[in-house]
Amino acid sequence: MLELENEIAQQNLPNIGDGMEEIVERAYKNVATIFDDAANDKYPDVLPLDAIRALSKLGANIQENEHIELLGTRGADGNVVCLDSYRRKNLLTRVHETYTIDFKDIGELTGIDTSRNVIQIETQAFGEIRLPLDGVKCADDFNGALHFPIEFAISIALDAHDEFKRLEEVHSVDLVKPYDKDMTRCISKLQEISKLKHGWLGDGEGEQLVHLAGVRANQLIFMRADLAKFFRIFPTEDGGISIEFDKNDWSFAVEILPDGTLELDGSSRNGDFFELQEFEDISKEFLAAFDKMISVVFNNET
Repeated sequence: MLELENEIAQQNLPNIGDGMEEIVERAYKNVATIFDDAANDKYPDVLPLDAIRALSKLGANIQENEHIELLGTRGADGNVVCLDSYRRKNLLTRVHETYTIDFKDIGELTGIDTSRNVIQIETQAFGEIRLPLDGVKCADDFNGALHFPIEFAISIALDAHDEFKRLEEVHSVDLVKPYDKDMTRCISKLQEISKLKHGWLGDGEGEQLVHLAGVRANQLIFMRADLAKFFRIFPTEDGGISIEFDKNDWSFAVEILPDGTLELDGSSRNGDFFELQEFEDISKEFLAAFDKMISVVFNNET
C-alpha cells in the first residue's frame, strides 16, 4: 500500500499544513497518467531529474510476474492503472538512457583490491562487476577466499536492451562459506588449481586454468553439494577442469573445457556406458542429464 505518512511529512515540511494531502493526490494522479501513457507508447519529451530519480526508485524490485495497482485510478482502457516491469523499463529508458533495478544474486569472487577496498565478482547475468565496499565491508575480510561464492545485493543501471551500464549502489556483500568439510575440500582444490602457472606439467606443457572453466566448476560443486564427498578434481592440460567420481562399479566424469563447454560421460566395469554428451553451460538440460546419468547408482542417496 502507498500511503502518506503525515507525521514524517510535517517534520520535513513544518509549514505545509493540510496542503500535503492535495499535493500527494495530484502527484499520485500524475504518476498514474505517466505509466498509463507508457502502456500506450506515449512518453513525455522531458522530465525533471528529481522526477526521473523518484520514478526510478518506484518498483525497482518488481519482478516480471508482478505488478503494482494504483488503486483509485482508471487508465485509457477503463481498468485500474498498473505498473509492471515492462512499462517501467519502457518509460525510464525513453526519458533516460538507463533504468535502475535491485539485483540480488550469488557470484564468484575473482579479485580483491585491499588498497582501494574493492572486490570483483563474476556474475552469470552481467559478467564481472567491481564492487566498492566503503561503508559496507572491508576487502581484507575476503583475503584467501578467491573463487568462493559471494552473496550480494546491489542496485545497477541497465539500458533499453537490459545490458549492464553501471553500478549504482552496493547494499550488502557476504561470503557464502562452504557448509561442511567436503565442500571446503573441493573449493580449496579449485583454489590450488587456479594458482598453477603455464608449464605446470613440465617442458612447457600444461596451460593455466581458464577463468570460465573455474567458474563452471564452482557452480557445479555448489549446485550438487550433496555429492561433494565423491568429487575428485583435476586440472586438464588445456586449461580446463575435470570433476570425476566413482560409485559402486561406475565411474563418472564432467570435463569442463576452457571455453566453458561441459562434456558428460560415465562407464561401468561390466561394459555399460553413457554416451558422451556436450552442453554449452550449466543449464537445466545439463543438470537433468547429469542427474539421469548418476541415478543408475545413486538413486537419490547422498
